Amino acid sequence: MFASARDGSDGVDLFVKNVNDDTPPTAVIRLPGDLAPTDWPSEDVIVFERGAPSDLWTVDLSGDSAVAREYLTSENAVSQMSVSPSGDLAVYVSGETGRNEVYVRSFPEPGARERVSTNGGRSPFWSPDGNTIYYWTLGPAEAVKTLLASRVERGPPFVVTRTDSLLAGAYDPDNWDLHPDGDRFVITRQATDLVDAETDDNPAPERFLVVVNWFEELKARMGN
Repeated sequence: MFASARDGSDGVDLFVKNVNDDTPPTAVIRLPGDLAPTDWPSEDVIVFERGAPSDLWTVDLSGDSAVAREYLTSENAVSQMSVSPSGDLAVYVSGETGRNEVYVRSFPEPGARERVSTNGGRSPFWSPDGNTIYYWTLGPAEAVKTLLASRVERGPPFVVTRTDSLLAGAYDPDNWDLHPDGDRFVITRQATDLVDAETDDNPAPERFLVVVNWFEELKARMGN
């Protein structure tokens, strides 16, 4: 699933491509404005952002034709929505307080919101068991980003029981992913040893950093 501006598009639309053959991509749905996919939680549902400032929408693929439905709109941008593995909650980012924070609402109908982050947050992901929400926040220095893990009780009521810092550094929080097994991340990190030599014509290269056994190391550091 990806977004693209192609012939017949009124802006940027959603497309899907079968990775197992050479068939061309097909349009999922075409709507005015720019669309950006954020999650594909089940075979019949795709979640995407629409417009600027962005609102949150879903596409229902269960019928003969795709049907787009508005999930959540706001005067401030709402974005980066991800649906829980159980399919009954959605985590997303909103700037309604003047700063991006991570929130949770029920899904597929948006109920009352519950706040997850306390000092800014972006790019949230659910753990495979749905009991942890991972997200990023700025560190003491703006260039430093910190990956946090908030343990939650889904309730009702929904409660954040604890939040741990997993790692911090010159990472790109908009380009990362959690492995489906939930035991490792793929994260884009700036090559800090080359920052001083970086220019517009000679940007610092990107590398892939694989974090393994982080949970065992976390338990060792926490003493339990």
